Amino acid sequence: MALDSNSPGDDRSASSAAEKLAGAGLKLVSERGAGAGATGTAGAAPGPGWAADAATDAKGSGATLGSSPIGRGDRKPGRQVPLWLFAALVVVLLIGYGYQVHHASQLEFEVARLEQSLTRAEARLESHRTHLLEIRGGVHDLSARLESLRALIDQDPTAAASKPPAADSPKPAAP
Repeated sequence: MALDSNSPGDDRSASSAAEKLAGAGLKLVSERGAGAGATGTAGAAPGPGWAADAATDAKGSGATLGSSPIGRGDRKPGRQVPLWLFAALVVVLLIGYGYQVHHASQLEFEVARLEQSLTRAEARLESHRTHLLEIRGGVHDLSARLESLRALIDQDPTAAASKPPAADSPKPAAP
C-alpha cells in the first residue's frame, strides 16, 4: 500500500521500507511549483525541482522518467575533496615555498660572493694596466736610447773628427 499524503491518519511508521521507496518515486501534482500549473508544461520557472518537472510526461500524470525525482533532499553531494588532502596540499606548498626561499637566500649569498670576487679582479686588472703603462713607457724610452746608440754605432769615426758635433757638445763661453 502506498502512502497518501491526504490520508487522515498519521501512522507512517507502520509502512514498510519498500512502500517508502515506491512512494519516493512518485510525485504528486500538488508538489509542483505554482508557475508550472496543473499540466506540468515546460514553461515552468526553474527551481529546485525543475528537472523532475521536465521529466514528467506531457499529460501531467506525475510519473518521472528516472528512478527518483530530483529534490532538495535527494541531491547527492558533488565530488568533495577530503580535508586531509587539502591539508596535505597546503603542507606540500609550504615545503615548496620554504625550499624556494632557502634556494633564493643561497643564490643571494652566491651573488654577493661573486660581486666581491669581481671587485677584486677589477682592482687587479687596473693594477696590471698601470704596470703595463709603466712598462710601455720604459720600453719607449729604451727604444729611443737604442736608436741613438745605433746612430752612434753606424757613424763613421773618421767623419766625426773632421766635423765637430754641434748638438752634443756645449759651446765654450767667451772670456
